[in-house]
Amino acid sequence: MVPDLSSPSSPLVSSGSHGSHGPSSPSFSSSSIPLTIGLWNANGLQESTAEDLLRHCQSFSLVFITETWLLPPHRIRTSWTQFNLYGSPVINSYRGSQGVSALVSPRCPMAVVQFPVHTKYALGLRLGRSLRLICLYLPPSLSNDEVSSVLVSLPLTDDTIICGDLNARLGAITGDSVANARGSVLLRWCEEHGLSVLNSTLAPGVPTFLSFRGGQVKQSMIDYFLTNMTSVLRSPRMQVYSDLSLGSDHKLLSLSFDYAVPDGYPSQPVLSSSSSARRLWNLSRLKEPDVCSLYVATFQSLVSPLVDQLKSLKSSPPSAAPPIDALNDTLNEAIYSALDKSVGSRSSRPSQWKPFWNAHLQELADVREHHYRKWRRAIGIDKALWWDRHQVAQARFRSALKSAKRLSWRAFCDSLARGELARAMSKVKVIRNRRRQQVGFTHPDGPAAGANAMRQHLASVYSGDGLPSRRPDPLPSVSGMVPFDLDSQDPGMPSFSADSVGSLMRRLPLRKAPGPDHLLSATSGRIPLLSGVKHRWSPSTKRVILPRQGTIVQSP
Repeated sequence: MVPDLSSPSSPLVSSGSHGSHGPSSPSFSSSSIPLTIGLWNANGLQESTAEDLLRHCQSFSLVFITETWLLPPHRIRTSWTQFNLYGSPVINSYRGSQGVSALVSPRCPMAVVQFPVHTKYALGLRLGRSLRLICLYLPPSLSNDEVSSVLVSLPLTDDTIICGDLNARLGAITGDSVANARGSVLLRWCEEHGLSVLNSTLAPGVPTFLSFRGGQVKQSMIDYFLTNMTSVLRSPRMQVYSDLSLGSDHKLLSLSFDYAVPDGYPSQPVLSSSSSARRLWNLSRLKEPDVCSLYVATFQSLVSPLVDQLKSLKSSPPSAAPPIDALNDTLNEAIYSALDKSVGSRSSRPSQWKPFWNAHLQELADVREHHYRKWRRAIGIDKALWWDRHQVAQARFRSALKSAKRLSWRAFCDSLARGELARAMSKVKVIRNRRRQQVGFTHPDGPAAGANAMRQHLASVYSGDGLPSRRPDPLPSVSGMVPFDLDSQDPGMPSFSADSVGSLMRRLPLRKAPGPDHLLSATSGRIPLLSGVKHRWSPSTKRVILPRQGTIVQSP
């Protein structure tokens, strides 16, 4: 017998005022982190719907996707970190069924690692040291005994949030019009483990499934957020995006709250895009003679003070070592300014950008969403009219998207065929490695703590404590030996030629890893006036200040 769960004293009803936005924001200390968790059933995730989804999730910390139909070794093409619980193959079909995925935003303020959940229906993630998130997809075909077995197998801790499409209807406790047998199983399990149904107070009566079949609106509440940590969820807010279609009958949900982190948890500052984004330019315009001439003239004017400074250092060497990092920064700024005034800068593509996503597809997606909102607000016979228009718009969007993806794939294959063999093989290797499971070292306190832990581990391994007391004599000292004698060089000639430096620049990777400067090999290779600077630079290399250990070294 299911106990009376409608009273506020029941653990299944979380405290707080009713409404879709939750209770008013209380005061809290600085030891809290704002988080937003998204939940969405894709009804078969395609690359199109994943792209369409992330356009609306840029403020989320992470988003769970159920019913992805994803099969190994496929992955979702996105810059967000992903964790995949693959589905099961469908007989006589190229797709799968079931499956759960999690996409973690690059701006997520806490470290995210996966932990094992011994069932094929749940994906578990741990944020930081203790916060556990478990996402479930329980298909309608499961019996009540199987559902109970899955729920019992979940590894619950004191800080656990459970979400997903449970295909259970809880009736009056959530404001739903219907309750089913699976809902009774879920309620009994929640009662035994002290879990609260957040839908009951944060979004009561708001359907999470909405469709139009046989001329009638079908709606229900089957997607939930459950938790046993209502006391540490500060200012919880739940939103159901009822006016978004996204090509699925299930609505996108989000749960936002301020998480009271345990004492001693290090802060994870998120770098703003303005401070960490790499500067980009329209370098292809350097192929135009007029633009290239403007760039050369501008760079020559901007770099002349640096050339004069290098001449002064050569003619009258100072007693102290020259500031090579400052000289390097001056050269970089001259290049940046010359590029800004000639070819012009450009903004980076958004993180969810795809080669096949263009303005036409964006327009078709907006038309689909417009018709869906019209259907939501229509009454009477107009409801069927706008639903038909929405379905037509959805079909046009998917058809155009498939065509754009095919064209993008053909263009990619043609670029590999026309390009160098080494570059094509390198790209194929990247694709192959992407399909392999990547195993890395992670730390619950974030990347910085992980780097320090690995550094301490390697220091203990290579400290020499395990070496025998009697060791062979050391090799002869080579102190003072250098590859070549700088003093024997002709004073009128540089220690390294412009051709050798240019050859080394051309061997740099096309996409340099993020670092102190914004220069790529493509940028450096198109700067013919650097040869004069190179000749002036070499005397400065005889006396430089080496950076201290642990600082970032910039390459001149």
